[in-house]
Amino acid sequence: MQIQSVSLQSARSPLLPATTSQTADVHVWLLGITVSHLQTMTQPAPIFFRVPHWEYIGASTVKAFEQALQQIENFYLMANPQTVRQFVRLHPFLAELLTEAYAPLREFFGPDPQVSLSVVSDPEQEGLEELLGSILTLLPPDEALARLDAFDEYWFLDQLHRANGKLNFNLEFA
Repeated sequence: MQIQSVSLQSARSPLLPATTSQTADVHVWLLGITVSHLQTMTQPAPIFFRVPHWEYIGASTVKAFEQALQQIENFYLMANPQTVRQFVRLHPFLAELLTEAYAPLREFFGPDPQVSLSVVSDPEQEGLEELLGSILTLLPPDEALARLDAFDEYWFLDQLHRANGKLNFNLEFA
């Protein structure tokens, strides 16, 4: 697999904010870019696409990530799969979280939980988006809320630091 080095001045990444005033030698790969050397040209701008778990770039990493995306598509419902895939590619740490979340979701919502993923905007802060897992349920509201609380206590609250404010779960009553 050949890896090319490019400058962000000549190959603008959709992963960087439009106001970024930095150049970097980057490794281009199928899913995004990883910074190998960063040189500040003027004031620093945030770079928010570097994720330690996916830092090693190679054919096996790409394959593992694509397999995780496929597994997510098998586990979850999606009204707009392309938007969800794009969001997970932009925030690759979500792939691992979503695959891990499926076992606790099964534990608390049955062997075949119906969870619909969608990208939603934060109503409190303009421009911020998160991936929302809506757990579809026929359970009475009190029981469903108790199960969501148990899911949160058992698994999700311990993962909040990994989710970086980009993943949440709620209930949707059918």
